[in-house]
Amino acid sequence: AHLDKQIAFNGQRVNKGDIIGLVGNTGNAQNTVPHLHFGIYTSNGAVDPQPFVDLNRPSVKQIAVSTANINKWASIIDVSKLYSSSTADSSSSSLIAGQIIFITAATGSLYKVILPDSRIGFIKGSNIHLKPKRTLKIKNGLKLLEEPATTAAGKTLMQSGAEISILGLHQDFYYVQHYNTNGWIRQISIE
Repeated sequence: AHLDKQIAFNGQRVNKGDIIGLVGNTGNAQNTVPHLHFGIYTSNGAVDPQPFVDLNRPSVKQIAVSTANINKWASIIDVSKLYSSSTADSSSSSLIAGQIIFITAATGSLYKVILPDSRIGFIKGSNIHLKPKRTLKIKNGLKLLEEPATTAAGKTLMQSGAEISILGLHQDFYYVQHYNTNGWIRQISIE
């Protein structure tokens, strides 16, 4: 895109280093500096052109985890590793059982996740759990918090006797569901 002058013609054989055209700023790039926009488009929209020009690029891993879990909260089943990238040799840190995570993507047998403290990493799909850990009733009225912090804004006041489902934890806070609202409560407030 943004071609100023076409030099090669359709069907012409070209070699590496041959000039095939001159860059410009035509079309929707009229107010930009001359540049090359290289893209490949299908009926479903733009696709990554890299595999078409780099034939030695490794093939994409087949997704072996459920994509239905993307954009959902989940918790860690057992002590698990949070990998810094989707490669097997990447660095990792440990997460405790019950740690709450938000699933943002899938690759191979891993989910890309975000933790409440903004850390991003990859977790084995076999190490996550989507269902509530347990359900309990609140003994005394309790504020449902926006974030896992004692200074966080309150979302709602949960009345005594209300049921909550514990979805997971982060540090000393539980991530819970109260009717159709999710939020945070301190662990000590219900134990």
